[in-house]
Amino acid sequence: MPSPRTTSASVDAVLNAGDTWDRRQPSADEIASVERPLAEHRGQDGAPVISILGNHCRSGAGDVSMPEAVSLGGLMRVVSQPQTIAVGDTSVCCLPWTPVSRVLADREAGDRDEAFAEAAALLVDAARDLRRRAADPAVLLAHWSVSGSSLPSGLDAGSLREPVLPLSDLDAVGFGAVVLGHIHRPQQPHPGMFYVGSPMTLDHGEAGVPHGCWLLDTDRPHEPEFIPLPSRRWLTVDGDEDTARGDLDVRDAVVRARVTVGGADELRMLRPDQIHVRLLEAGAHCVTGKSEGGTPTPFFTMSKGHGGSAEPSMKSLASPYRPG
Repeated sequence: MPSPRTTSASVDAVLNAGDTWDRRQPSADEIASVERPLAEHRGQDGAPVISILGNHCRSGAGDVSMPEAVSLGGLMRVVSQPQTIAVGDTSVCCLPWTPVSRVLADREAGDRDEAFAEAAALLVDAARDLRRRAADPAVLLAHWSVSGSSLPSGLDAGSLREPVLPLSDLDAVGFGAVVLGHIHRPQQPHPGMFYVGSPMTLDHGEAGVPHGCWLLDTDRPHEPEFIPLPSRRWLTVDGDEDTARGDLDVRDAVVRARVTVGGADELRMLRPDQIHVRLLEAGAHCVTGKSEGGTPTPFFTMSKGHGGSAEPSMKSLASPYRPG
């Protein structure tokens, strides 16, 4: 979404690389949290916002996604099919996510890796077709995994059971820059190719990676600038030990309290409510918890004013895309 830096800088477009929300049916509050800054951005005559669909946006090729519904109000332009959008003299070539179920349906379960490789080759072909028809400078905006990148956990993208576009094949297509979504870790797997990551922490698995946005100058496509953005902290604490410390700073953080138990008897004696209350009194925004040891069992979540609430979450192929 537009940040203070992007609205104050002289930018020609704001590119959203997909997964505007982290789930297909966001709540009213989550929808409003996106619409408000977009409306403010438009009210300031901000640059056009171009958004592609990600895998969290829709469940099937024929669904109307929430980003598409929001776009009807003119706050952003949402792209669900491969197409090129002219922004000044720059061509923004869009390759959004789409289900690859048609390829998988034609394969036996044991042939899925071959199906994913076939789908990846078709997607590179789609990118190649976009590039062939685009004027320079051309930027690819895509929501797919690319080899040579890694997840926030450090897992190599090549090990994912999904289409993974070969980096060398995509680079050979010849875009000036490739802007990628899907993997929530900002990184540059290759000069002129980068994952935007997520602008804020979405879960505890992303707590250890930076969050922000990028500033891309098409005159220097190999030198994108990463701009960190503030994000609420997500902390994991040992409920028995850390919560007894007087210097533990959990103010305004989403805190996961981890408790180690020796077995079922200790688990029955566990009083997670005391740990939760202690952390909330120390200023935590929200507290979740789990037990580890004899019988790993999740226990309830608490947040300020919402006792027992859930942990917050921001949480077909000859061509893979549907006709039209």
